[in-house]
This record gives sequence, C-alpha cells and structure tokens, in this order.
Amino acid sequence: MMRKNLVSFLLATALIMQIIVVIIPATPAYADGWVVTTLGSGFNGPCGVAVDSSGNIYVADSNNYAIKRMDASGNNITTLGSGFTYPLGITVDSSRNIYVGEPTKDAIKRMDASGNNITTLGSGFDHPESIAVDSSGNIYVADTYNNVIKRMDANGNNITELGSGFWMPFGVTVDDSGNIYVADTYNNVIKRMDASGNNITTLGSGIEYPWGVAVDSSGNIYVADHGNNAIKRMDASGNNITTLASGFNGPRAVAVDSSGNIYVADEWNHAIKKISWATTVNARALDSLVTAPGTGATPSTPAINQAQYTGTVAWYESDGITAVTGNFAESTVYAAKVTLSAKAGYTFTGVAPNSFTYIGATSVTNAADSGTVTITFPATADITPPTVTGVTPDGAGVSISGNIAITFSEAMDNTAAGAVYLSDDGGTTYDPALTGGSWSAGDTVYTIPYSGLSYSTAYTVKIQGFEDVAGHTMATDSTHSFTTCVEPIIPSVLPGTLTFDKGSTASFTIALGQGASMATSADITVANGGIASVSQTQVTTPDTITVTGLSVGTTDITVVFNNTAATTATVSVTVQAVPPTWPSGSSLTASGVSRTNAALTWTAAQDITAVTGYKLYQDGVEIDMVAGDVSNHTVTGLSSATSYTFQVQAGNADGQWTTNGPTVTVQTQSSGGGSRNTPSKPTYTADVKVDGADNTLTITVNMDTSSAAVNVDTQQGNTISGGGNVAITMPSIPGVSSYSLGIPGACLTTPGGGSLTFKTDTGSITIPADMLAGISGAEGRNAAITIGQGDKSGLPDSVKAAIGDRPLIQLSLTLEGKQTDWNNPDSPVTISISYTPTAAELANPESIVIWYIDGSGNLVCIPNGHYDPATGTVTFSATHFSFYAVSYNPVSFNDVGSTDWYYKAVSFIAARGITTGTGSGTFSPDLVLTRADFLVMLMKAYGIAPDTNPADNFSDAGSTYYTGYLAAAKRLGISAGVGNNLYAPGKEITRQEMFTLLYNALKALNKLPAADSGKTLENFIDQGDVAIWATEAMTLLVKSGMVSGSDSKLDPTGGSTRAQMAQVLYNLLGR
Repeated sequence: MMRKNLVSFLLATALIMQIIVVIIPATPAYADGWVVTTLGSGFNGPCGVAVDSSGNIYVADSNNYAIKRMDASGNNITTLGSGFTYPLGITVDSSRNIYVGEPTKDAIKRMDASGNNITTLGSGFDHPESIAVDSSGNIYVADTYNNVIKRMDANGNNITELGSGFWMPFGVTVDDSGNIYVADTYNNVIKRMDASGNNITTLGSGIEYPWGVAVDSSGNIYVADHGNNAIKRMDASGNNITTLASGFNGPRAVAVDSSGNIYVADEWNHAIKKISWATTVNARALDSLVTAPGTGATPSTPAINQAQYTGTVAWYESDGITAVTGNFAESTVYAAKVTLSAKAGYTFTGVAPNSFTYIGATSVTNAADSGTVTITFPATADITPPTVTGVTPDGAGVSISGNIAITFSEAMDNTAAGAVYLSDDGGTTYDPALTGGSWSAGDTVYTIPYSGLSYSTAYTVKIQGFEDVAGHTMATDSTHSFTTCVEPIIPSVLPGTLTFDKGSTASFTIALGQGASMATSADITVANGGIASVSQTQVTTPDTITVTGLSVGTTDITVVFNNTAATTATVSVTVQAVPPTWPSGSSLTASGVSRTNAALTWTAAQDITAVTGYKLYQDGVEIDMVAGDVSNHTVTGLSSATSYTFQVQAGNADGQWTTNGPTVTVQTQSSGGGSRNTPSKPTYTADVKVDGADNTLTITVNMDTSSAAVNVDTQQGNTISGGGNVAITMPSIPGVSSYSLGIPGACLTTPGGGSLTFKTDTGSITIPADMLAGISGAEGRNAAITIGQGDKSGLPDSVKAAIGDRPLIQLSLTLEGKQTDWNNPDSPVTISISYTPTAAELANPESIVIWYIDGSGNLVCIPNGHYDPATGTVTFSATHFSFYAVSYNPVSFNDVGSTDWYYKAVSFIAARGITTGTGSGTFSPDLVLTRADFLVMLMKAYGIAPDTNPADNFSDAGSTYYTGYLAAAKRLGISAGVGNNLYAPGKEITRQEMFTLLYNALKALNKLPAADSGKTLENFIDQGDVAIWATEAMTLLVKSGMVSGSDSKLDPTGGSTRAQMAQVLYNLLGR
C-alpha cells in the first residue's frame, strides 16, 4: 500500500506539472492535408476513445463517470452501462463487446453492445489505464502502477505478464500479427514486443509523456503525445515521425479506424477530436461538367455533384458582369462562372492559381486556394455560310489581263482551299484554277491575277469552296460574268507613255491586231536597259508587260510586231527621281553646346540606292554639307546666349533632297555659363496588349542617358493585380541601350494575380503580380523596372573572356527613383535574352548557359537557363536583379558519347555545374545513384546552397562534399532522414525516395507543379507498393505528369542510375 501511495503521489505531481504547462492550449496546427473536427458534445474530461468496424465511436467520459457511444458523425449519443467510477481506458472487440478500464477500482470490465451484462475480468491490477483486445479475444491491460503489461483470455483467466522495463505504461494496443505496442509513458517512448513479450524494441523519439497508442493495418503507429499536446505518426520501424496535429490540451488516448481516420480523447478540452486526411481537390477538368455555349442553345446551369465537390454554374457575357438572358447569340464570347464547394475530406487549400482546365476554352482562371473558376469560351459559332457580295471586273470592255477582286460577306479562312475558275463557253467547261491570289481587308477580299484572255469574249467567273473562319464552306458556287474589250485591228500598245518613280513598276498592254494586219508575235526591246527593264522580251498572244524603273531618266521601249507590215510601236518611259526617306523616329540631337559651338548628331536616312550627302541648315539657311556616310557635324561661330534651330536634309545621286528632316533647337551658353538644349524629339510609342486587346503608350526618350521609359497607368496595373495579363513591346530606338517600365507599386503586390511582360530589343521580362510582395512601402510608391545592356569594361579579364561578345544585361528596380534591391524567392521573374548562337553552339545548345555576375565579379550559373531555338532566346527565371550574361560552357566525359541517349541530359547538367562527374574525366552513367549524390544534384539544380557552418545536421553527414547539402536539406525540411537522425548518404536511393525529396524541395521553393495530366496512382498496377510516407509526393508528381511510369508501373522501390537522374533534371530544367 505504501508503494501504491508513493506512485499515486508521483503521478499526481506529474499531472499537476503538466496541467500548469498546458492549461492555455496552443493554437491548433495541422500537417498539410490533415483536418481536425470535433465530434459529439457534453463530455467532461474524456480519457478513452475507441472505434468499431462500423465507425461507431466509444468514449470513456471520465469525469461524467460514464461510457458513451455515438455514430461516425458524432450524433446519436447513447450512454452504455452504469456504475462506473472515473473510467479511463476503453476498447471494443469484433462483436462490439465493450471493455472498460476502471483504475480507481483496479478493475477491467466488459459489457455487451447494448451496455448490459457487465462483467469484471481478471484481478490483481493496480490502476489499469488502457485495454486492447486481439482477434482471438485475448485481453491486454496496461497495468500502470505495477509497471507491466498483462494478458488474459476472454474470460479473464490465465493472466500472464509480458515484457519488462516499463515505467508507468498508460497505453497499450495490439496489431493483426499479435505484436504488442506500449505507451511507456514515463520513459517517454513507444515500445513494441512480440506476442510472447519478447524482442522489445524502442520506436520513435522526441515524444514526451505518451499516454495513448494505436496502430493501423499498414503498421503505422499513432501516439497521443501528451506532453507536446500533439498526435504523432511514425512508420512501422519508428521512423518518419510526423506531427499530424497539435494544439490539443492533454490528449489522453488515440484510436484509428480502417479508413485511416484518427480519434483523440482531448481530455482538458473536454472533447473527442477526429483527424482526417483532407485531399486537395485534384479533379480539375471541368469539360464534362459545364456545357460550352453554342449558337441558339439555352445556357446550361447544372447542379454539380462530384466525388470531391459540389457547385453551381452561372453565365455572363465577356465582361464577366452582364448576366446572360435568353439563348446564346451567334459570334459572341461568353464566360461561365463555376462556384465549387469541397466535400468532406477534400479542400481547395493547395489548389494553384489557374489550375482548372477546360479543353477548348480561351482561358480558365481561379485564384490560389479557391474553387471559384471562370471559364471564358471562344465566340459562338457563325452558323451562316459565307457568300460572295461583289466581284470586279464586270460588264463589257474588260482588259484581257488584270486582277479579279472578290468580296465576301465575312472574314474568311486564308489557309483553306478555295478556287477561282474562268470559262469562255458560258460555264460548260472551265480552265484550270487561277493561282497567285492574296487576301486583304481583314481577309474579306480575295484578289487573284488573270492574263492571256481573248478579246471580245464573254467569260464566266466561278468561285468555289472558300471557307469562313468558322469552317463553313460556301453553300453554293458563285458565278459572275464579264466581256473583254474588242481587239484593235492594228497591232498596238496601250498606254504609249509611262511615268513612274525609281524603284517602282508600271505596265502596258500589247494587242497583236486582227485580220491582215494581225501579228504572230511581238518583240520587246528597251533602248537603255540601265533605266528600265521589262518582264518579257517576246509575246505570242496579247499580254501585259511589267516595266521596272532602275534609275532616273527617259528611255523608249520598242515593240516590233511580226506581221506583213512589220508594224512597230513605242512606249515612252520616264523614271522619276525620288528623295531619300527618314526612318520612323529619326532625330537630330545637339550636345556639347557652348557659347560658340554645338555638336549635331542625326539618324541616318535611307535611299533606294544610297544617301550621298547631308545638308545642315541653321535657322532655315544652309550652312554646310557633309558626305552621306557621315552622321555628325560640329557647328562653330555661334553667338552666346542665342537660340538656334538646326535641321538636316538628306540627298542622293539623283539630286533629290528631303524636305522633312529632323530639327533641334539649342540655346548657346551665356558668358556666365549655363545652356539649354531642347531637341525636337521624335515620338515613339509602345504596343500594349491587355488580355489580347491592343493599345499604345507614349515613350519618353532621354538621349543624354541613352534610355527610354514607358509608364503603365493605374487601369492597366489593376488589370495585372486583378488576374489579367499585360504585354508591352518597345520598339528599337537608335542610341538607346536601356529601357524602363514604370508602374504603381501596389499593382505588383497581389498574390495570385496576372502578369506583366516587358519586351525590348535588349531582352524581355515577365513579372508576376506579386513581385513586390513583402517589400515594405511598395504599395504606396511608384516602381520602375529597368532592363539594359550591361557594361563589360569593369569586369575581371577572366569574366570578360568567358562572356566574349555574347550579351550582358542588367536588371534593376527603383522605388520613387531610389535604387532598391529586389529578391523574392516566392515570385520569380522570367527573362529572355535574344541570342544568335555560333555554328558550334548550335551543335551543342545544351551547353549555352546563363551566368549571374555577383558583386565580386564571380560567375554563378543559373541552372534553369536554356536556349530556345523556336524564339531565338536564352530564357531563365530569377528571384533577384543583377547582371546576367549568356555564355557557352561545354563539358565532356570519356564515358558519355554523342550517340548515347543521355548525352544531351548529361551535357546540360554538366555545363551548369550540377555534376562534375565521378573523377578522372568520367560520369559513370550506369552507376546506381546514392541518396547523397541525388540530394546534392537536386539542390544544385534548384540553386539551393549548402550550409557552410551547420549548427544542426544528420549524425552521418560526415565532413565531405555532401555535408553542407545535408544540413541545408534538414533545415529546409527537404529531408527528415531515415530515422535516429541518420540520412544514410551511401545507400542506393529508391525511386519513391527520389520523388519524395524532389517534392519536398519543390514545396520548400514554392514551385510545386500545377499541371494536371489526368492520371492518379490508381492508373498504375503497383500503386500498392508506394509507401505511405511517399504517397503524397507520388500522387502530386503523377498528377502533374512529372512522373509517368513505364508499362503501367511506377516501380517505387526500384533504383535509378546517374544517367536516368540526369535525364530527370534535364526534363525539369531544360524545357
């Protein structure tokens, strides 16, 4: 009795201490994907919980001195039995008999499913806390104050002590194999022993006062970690410990059902809690749920009821505001707003923005963690076939050669096959289809040339088979007629005089005549072939001759008709001179303005042949002339403090001079100094597309700083923050080397918004709407993002040599004009640099890389940079602004040949320093990958630096090439190791370990893929081989298409070679 009182005192003291610690519970926190709900009500300090095969829940409602049962939803609460005093432990067998631990009476009791036939089982217990029953009906008791586990048969006889070394065991359970699990409370561990009480193994670590323990059919172990107010799970080996939920207030007992739901007796919250897996909604293909709009159809608004969610559908016009009334109209854009609500066990948390799909939709948008989806559809069908509304020429007197112009009733498909035929027998037979047609006027007018027709002949034009943009073919052929003109009796040409500009063309028609004067052919010669040329030098039928002006002057074209009279005709040709032209945006600028001088610089003019000279004018008076290859001149002899206007005009060898050259006005310095230079600046505009709609913005050019700037207004900025996409394209501006984009900072602080693309001839950058999120004060200030050509002159010689003549760009950010460092790992920008590789580089484009140049001039490779031959750019993503350079870094290995399937992948990762091989110039492609090598390559691939002086690391991290990477992986939550603070770096890695580490890394970087391949684990015949700890990772990577398997298998326990790993990284980074 003295021993019992001492133990009671120690227990009470410990409980008091714990009550002091947890009397103010922490805010509930749940592991990703788990949700906690409260079941039932009216409990008072419940200390025991159990669940039967039907999901009914049994509660030891300790301070109410009662045993209660409720259904799986927490309803229909029933009190079972009577006469209990402070019942703590409870379990239920396959026949739904209920077992109760009554420690204050040192008793174990059993009653039937109705709460009747209460029987006391066994004897000799001292404060029995917990009970378990195996499939044979044997009863296991945590005999707490006796520090033992006891087993007795179904009648309470044959009591046997199992195991030893326990200290205040509060919890016990048994698995299907008869293994016994003990919450060895005061030893702060979970222990497992076989059915005989032997082979005791300690499982897990980091547990404080475990009071309850349960095990599921897969061998996973669940612990009520009373001291940490948490529920934890570990695998059958005691590894991969995960906190499923925390924030409880004295979790006393835990149970698990066949579906993996976990039940907790949350004693001091006076509640029973259920922890269940809430799967992120992944059924995101909406094609079968929403019927696309069709012309004349009634909008479909079904009540959506799927396995993962319910929802409603509403229809709006393209503005997303005006509700649709009546049926869908023709050629109209409509949007469906789908509002989804997750069902029990599912959540929209974790749903990436714009991750729902609808095949054929123009766009499908949703915010992050949202089930509200907007589907915008293409315009409804044009159901009316196209018709011909006009044809020229028509009537009589039509030339025997020319063009037929056909006007259609609507825009046509300019790629579809249609045909135009001519007939000279009233449409009985047609010549082969005409060729060489072209479209104009928004693809509504089709013009096609014809020639070689007969004079005085009626022709039928047949138009057949043209399609509109909706794919509708002309319902019937369209026919039209005209009659050609009468052929002259005497062979002749018309017109007899041609006057046109140098570099352009004109034409004349040859008639061979009729009757006795008719010629069999005609020969065409040009008197001065340096002035003009002709398309043909002989014709045998009436035809049209094209004349091209080559140089300024006059010449004759002689046509000699081969008839009895040897008739001749002459066409007089005059080719006129034309002045040079000034390109769009041409300018004249002044610099170095002093009291007497001004240095002028201008844009080069253009000419058909060549610009031969420039004339300079001062206040309208010519003051000088320079050669055509000169574009600058210094004016001297000016007066101080005087305003002058200068203009430049360009001339050519034909003596033609422009009259609209650019101007500049300057103010010379006064004797006291100071000057003004106010050039007449050319106007430049940037093209703007806002969700596909075109617009323009005015560009401000500053030639003093060689810069150009454009500002996004608040309306366009709000489009970005509201989820829309804006693209701004800057023209190439002579003399400009940097381009800036201004935008209100508030428009770039919105998570889940749209994007802004800024395109220049230096490079382009795509910016997410939350780029400036987290930067203090950004919302109230104006931002400017600048992309410009970098200055190589200050770089170390080794860096300059490595870059060579390849592009170097600089990216920078200012807020209210003040230079601001930007670094946001959660919102990377995408950058593209125009680049034309050499022949050697094109043969090995995987070795074209992007280097970031740090503040010390060191080169740091950006692993995701890659050359895109389709766009002619090197593209990469970055999370900070700096200098970035294109370079070429080929790396080869003795054991990797150019014909090997993995050659490109190995070249790619080696060029980026992701791998340096295995030594002596080898890569060892067939070597099976170890856990350390995989982790190092993975972290290098995603730019995750190793910890240099790690304060915490795995105990087997050693001091080698992977040591710092292991520490960083542990710190970032990429790996928790294999248990007991071990990573097992030399162990061959399995595929499910690879993909779990990849998933954890992408999650830590906020780069989890949002794509949906439509596949799930159930598509693979070996999905049952996926370990529970790898299920979450494998599910998402399969769904996203990053893991595709082979022959309907995932092979989760198989290994991977170094070559296969290289290909995985190449697929991830090189696309």
